[in-house]
Amino acid sequence: MVRRLPHMAPMLLIVLLIAVAPPPAAADPPARNTGSVTYVAGTSVYIDAGSSEGLAEGDLVELMSGDHVVLVLKVRDVAGHKSACVPQDQELALAGLVSEGDTVRYTVQAPAPAPTSAPDARADSPAFDRIFGGLRGRVGLAYLLVNDSESDSGGFDRPAVTLRLDGDRLGDSDFSIHVDTRLRRTTSNVNDEAVNRTRVYRLSTEWQRKGSPYRVSLGRQYSPGLSGLTLFDGLLAERRTDKWAFGLFGGVQPDFEDYGFSSDTTQYGAFAQRTSLPGAEKNWEITAGLAGSDGPDEDFREYLFLQASYFTRRLSLSFNQEVDFNHGWKSDAGESTVQPTSTFAIVRYRVSDNLSLNAGYDDRRNVILYREFENPETEFDDANRRGLWGGADLRFLERFRAGVSYRGNSGGDNGNSDSYTLTLGARDLFPFHLDVGTRSTRFENEMLEGWLHSLTCYLPVGRRTQFSVYGGVRQDEHPSGLSEDLVWYGAETNLRFGRSWFFLLSLERNSGDAEEFDQLYTTLSYRF
Repeated sequence: MVRRLPHMAPMLLIVLLIAVAPPPAAADPPARNTGSVTYVAGTSVYIDAGSSEGLAEGDLVELMSGDHVVLVLKVRDVAGHKSACVPQDQELALAGLVSEGDTVRYTVQAPAPAPTSAPDARADSPAFDRIFGGLRGRVGLAYLLVNDSESDSGGFDRPAVTLRLDGDRLGDSDFSIHVDTRLRRTTSNVNDEAVNRTRVYRLSTEWQRKGSPYRVSLGRQYSPGLSGLTLFDGLLAERRTDKWAFGLFGGVQPDFEDYGFSSDTTQYGAFAQRTSLPGAEKNWEITAGLAGSDGPDEDFREYLFLQASYFTRRLSLSFNQEVDFNHGWKSDAGESTVQPTSTFAIVRYRVSDNLSLNAGYDDRRNVILYREFENPETEFDDANRRGLWGGADLRFLERFRAGVSYRGNSGGDNGNSDSYTLTLGARDLFPFHLDVGTRSTRFENEMLEGWLHSLTCYLPVGRRTQFSVYGGVRQDEHPSGLSEDLVWYGAETNLRFGRSWFFLLSLERNSGDAEEFDQLYTTLSYRF
């Protein structure tokens, strides 16, 4: 581990250069707003606030319990009136700590003042501030070390550099930029064989005149508000007002093995969207469109997509549906001319302030999951994503909660399966503000049955430090009578230095009948 530290030198230099850069000019005080959690799936938390409420990808959202901040979330995807969030620096299990109806708090920066008409208004500003004053983002270092005593590879180590930039109207122009990329080097612990990867998740520029409803985006991008439109290299043009949006898009899909540019598969389509007004008591959004893709060997797809969401204090609904139109060789092969595909629906009803009911269905074939660091619990939930589920969540005595749920899975690696889960949680315990969450799941499928138990504890230490410990056990029983156990446990600390520096260190141990390995994951990031 020590002898590979020189690979980190250029990464450290990048961070240090940004650290000594002059701080940005003081801005108007930001406005704080609140919203609610509408759905929790694994390590993803969905909230009823989006771009119409001022949120953007990369923004931070605080999960609240009274005046106490339980967890800091980061916005991963954003649409008109909804966003998908993940824990800020780590993807730990959230069972028992987050549930539908929880309050979230987020900060929206005040709009920049209107430019003065004086010709020398910016004469006293440094050129850097004039051009890059609207730039925000983060740069960071990450390091993952896996020691695996049971495999031939012996594990690996992976240093990485991450860069995220979002610049709105740079230099007071009509252009904005978005960059999200990761450079990493994976080296085997046995033979020192190294693989370098540069993954570009976003690299685009936008043009939009001030006050104009028209926007054009060019480059590598994605649109979470459009079903089925994942990463693509191309152009998105839209006209958006307070109530309506219309758009066209076209481009090519990147190679999803190495995220390099590829022209093998083209993608194109059009959409229309209707939304409620920002700040309305009932938030709703409907999007409909047509899309298609052409690939090699007559691998093509044409489909209609429909998305709808509706949020009130009591009721929240979200529905995504794609309908494929099969013709040509697909029709000749016996496929239906019109075939519903990729259905995703969730509904939650708050019976009272303390009791809520929820249900959903998911048969999407492909879902992009962002995972830097996995444990057996996240792997279990990812493998059992598809299917029908339902459950209830109850809060009692202000600080405590309990939840029960059923999930009928279909189409997974293990065939049809059923699982029953009980979650328990408590917040702000004792004088130390301790948060505790537990989970117990009983699962049965065509290949095995068993139990999964987990426990997570969060402890804030002052305002700038958070410490957590977690662990779990999975017990598998095969029809042959063979049983396998897997135990994992770990600890993590998050530190914040000043207003811009963030540090994370996580250690985990996995031990079982079929595997045994250790993981170390650490990040250092500067946000500006």
